[in-house]
Order: sequence, then C-alpha cells, then structure tokens
Amino acid sequence: MYPLFREREYPRNQWYIAAWSTEVTDNILARTLLDTPLVLFRDSNGDVATLDDRCPHRRFPLSKGWIENGNIVCGYHGFTFDASGRCVHVPSQQRVLDAQKTIAYPTHEYWNWIWVWLGDPALADEALLPSGELVHASDPDWQFTVGCAATDRM
Repeated sequence: MYPLFREREYPRNQWYIAAWSTEVTDNILARTLLDTPLVLFRDSNGDVATLDDRCPHRRFPLSKGWIENGNIVCGYHGFTFDASGRCVHVPSQQRVLDAQKTIAYPTHEYWNWIWVWLGDPALADEALLPSGELVHASDPDWQFTVGCAATDRM
C-alpha cells in the first residue's frame, strides 16, 4: 500500500524552460519541474544558477532565504551556497565540508528563457536546445511577451 505514489518517470535528459529571463532578477525564484523543487537566482556575474530547493542541512527551502554577494543563503541556519551548489560559508564553523553541498543543475539563458537540464549533467549539451528559427527569435516582427492576456491582443 505504501508508498502512495510511485516515482514518476519523466524524460530528464533534455532541456526544459524554467522561467522567462526577466523573472530571474536580484531575487530568488522558486519553481517545480518534473516534481523537482528548484531555486533560480543570478550569481555575482549576472549568470543564472539553478539549485535543488533544499538546504542539505535541514532540508529547509533555499527559496526562503536571500541572495548575498551572488550566493544564496539558507534562511534557517545561514548556510551559503554558490552557483555550483558548493557550500561556501557556515556561520558556526571555521571550515566548510565538501559534503555540505546541494545539487546544481546545468542552466542556460537563451532567447529570453531560462533552460534547465534535470538529467545527467554530462549529457547537457547546449547544441540540443531548439533552433531559434523555430520561434522566429531573430525576426524583428516577432516579439516575446510575458503574461500577455487574451484581452491584451484585441
């Protein structure tokens, strides 16, 4: 009878759109893709990073924390993670252990979207992203609009 839900099988070795580029600003963005809680943020270079939305210490959602110097800080005990998921600071410790890390997902910003790869990171090839011609990405007569309602088009 248990577990109540069998693990769902998703095609993971492919790119998924996680957000519009404009949604990932100086703040943290929480998303769930393929039943996987994710947290997206921009590092100190302005590049988008995607991590598992759970601190490895107490599984507290990293999306409940804040950004400090391009790193994400857990709101529970202050563990701080860089864009690679590596813990770079623990308030109560002089030394950070390698085991204190979270999962980082390959991420690519392309045509106004943030793409995330949830499968084997070794297979995350940016050449597998769809061609921009499919969505007229280079056509000046086309534009991408975030949150366009049906009434806005009339």
